[in-house]
Amino acid sequence: ERIALPGLALLDEGIESILSTSSDSPVEIYREALDLSRFNSGDYLQQTADYLRLKYQNRKVDAVIPLMGPSLDFLLRTAESVFPGAAIVFCGIDRRELAGRTLSRDVTGVLLKRDFAPTLEVALKLHPNTERVIVVAGASEFDTRVLEQVRSDLEPYASDVELTYLTTLPFPSLLEELSRLPSSSIVLYSTFFRDAAGDAFVPHEAVEQISRAASVPVYGFVDQYLGRGIAGGYLDSLNEHGSQAGRLTRRVLAGEAPSSIPYIEESASKMLFAARQLE
Repeated sequence: ERIALPGLALLDEGIESILSTSSDSPVEIYREALDLSRFNSGDYLQQTADYLRLKYQNRKVDAVIPLMGPSLDFLLRTAESVFPGAAIVFCGIDRRELAGRTLSRDVTGVLLKRDFAPTLEVALKLHPNTERVIVVAGASEFDTRVLEQVRSDLEPYASDVELTYLTTLPFPSLLEELSRLPSSSIVLYSTFFRDAAGDAFVPHEAVEQISRAASVPVYGFVDQYLGRGIAGGYLDSLNEHGSQAGRLTRRVLAGEAPSSIPYIEESASKMLFAARQLE
């Protein structure tokens, strides 16, 4: 079963593209959508671990790939009993999120290398009369964590333009606010899993509504939003990030010890634009 969220599906496709084609030795791939960002009670975690232990008790699992932080945390607690002897190759988290975790010798992974300033840099070149930059982000834990880095990366531009962060409005009010922006403004879209009222969203669906409502161009940071209303930007490719994780997993399956492989932190971003939106 494919993973429901488009971003995770792109990661999954990138991983599979490498594991299924780059070796003479076939790799059998299993998928488990744990939905830990929405369901994470102690009972649920324990019963999920018990279920996976029973399901795979007669399978030799050589590597497990957690997508994003909640899955990594789950495996750090349970992998020894659920997937004994399996290496863990994580992906979908950045260096900041990794901090504070105690990782065993059986763990390696690919870190997201997020860069937000290049998108603002190119947007200001395309719109040299910009006076105000509106940053739109959701209010979920994940949205807030990403926004912390956005703020840090964009802070050097505060002396040149006014930086406004719209994160505390219910979604309908946010759309109304964006529809009234003066032409000297641009919008940067981060992530949007939940609004300030607590309503849940899928980020690529939220950006479509935001782009339609905004009276000025919207720029982004992830390539899955291209074709959904953003003009473009320095866009991270989750598919390429997944391919990086697939290549690293191949090394582990070929016999390299995870403890001997440093974490990989390579940019998977490039400048991409939507011609129709630019027009």
